[in-house]
Amino acid sequence: MDINSRLSSNHGLKKEFSRDGTHLNESAYIIWAEEIKSVLKTIEKSQGNPK
Repeated sequence: MDINSRLSSNHGLKKEFSRDGTHLNESAYIIWAEEIKSVLKTIEKSQGNPK
């Protein structure tokens, strides 16, 4: 799972995803959750459990 490509640039964490440049904010966690859901759907489909 690669969330770095969505949350970061060549200069580090994008400003819209952090208040201090280090810790994720709510917007970043929403993207993280979307990525996790996508991975879980892929696993479910590969096991014959389409949802």
